[in-house]
Amino acid sequence: MANGLTNLRACCWDTISGTHAAIAAVHETARGGHRADALVVSCQRTEAYGFGRCSCDAPMRFRGMEALFHLAEVAAGLHAVVLGEPQILGQIRGAVREGPVAFKPLGGIAVAAARELRRATDFNSHAGALLDRGLTLAGWRERDSVAVLGAGPMGRLVGERAAHLGFPRIVVL
Repeated sequence: MANGLTNLRACCWDTISGTHAAIAAVHETARGGHRADALVVSCQRTEAYGFGRCSCDAPMRFRGMEALFHLAEVAAGLHAVVLGEPQILGQIRGAVREGPVAFKPLGGIAVAAARELRRATDFNSHAGALLDRGLTLAGWRERDSVAVLGAGPMGRLVGERAAHLGFPRIVVL
């Protein structure tokens, strides 16, 4: 089988600490050089899953079973800033849906494995818990008010987490 597991390739870039320009360059490289691949683009990573050889400059590469395991780990949230955050699973499902037909069975295996791990594990977390990390890093103990920058899905999750932590005033900008 030409596009089977042994030929699966993952080209991966970690974009979590990059500048806007660096992240844009990674996205352009991934989209331009991996047109026939399944692309996973999130706030933390850009990954291209396809078959055959690739000569891109991705700093992380996986092949065969290792690529499939990596995809399942990412889908389960094991490589997320907040362990187990569920948003990435939807992004992986979208990449599988939009990716090449030959990738769909392998992507489906990774998604099923991620779902099974999520059922068996109580991560009890989502991306809004980044607020906890930010407060800890800043040494902030007061719970007077908080400003959330951005009203999209991430902003909503951070706002919900702020309410759960007891902030009486939450301003969304």
